[in-house]
Amino acid sequence: MKVSEIMSRSVITVTEDTVISDFINLLSDRGINGVPVVDEKGKLCGIATKTDLLVFEIKRELSSIYENRLENIFREYNSEGSWNSFSEMIHRYNRTITVKDIMEPNVLTVDSFSTVQEICRTMKDRKLNHIIVMNNDEIEGIVTSRDIIGIVADNGI
Repeated sequence: MKVSEIMSRSVITVTEDTVISDFINLLSDRGINGVPVVDEKGKLCGIATKTDLLVFEIKRELSSIYENRLENIFREYNSEGSWNSFSEMIHRYNRTITVKDIMEPNVLTVDSFSTVQEICRTMKDRKLNHIIVMNNDEIEGIVTSRDIIGIVADNGI
């Protein structure tokens, strides 16, 4: 069986400058775990997943980037005195974090002629949940672990 037979062809993408809160809303609203990231020309430049978000959130607790951005926000607060709540401050801070901050730029891709067995092996070996299908530098589709599970369930394997 070829990847072209199981891939999702309508691929949802985000750009590098998509803010994290919008990224989180997209994943939640669509019930998905990750998406390809494209640059301003629409070319693939990474992938962003829930796992990437989780890892980033853990790392930022200790990072100087986090501290510097938070300090700038507090300076703004002190000068304006305009925030009504701590959650508003967090919301404003999260608007400064973009998908580019969390994405994985090294993306494994395949073409539509790859076999499902090949990509299953690759996904297992590399511990991936998504593989992007490319055709002449254009995103043609995506295969997820959910797609693979669907094949197994449908075919009684």
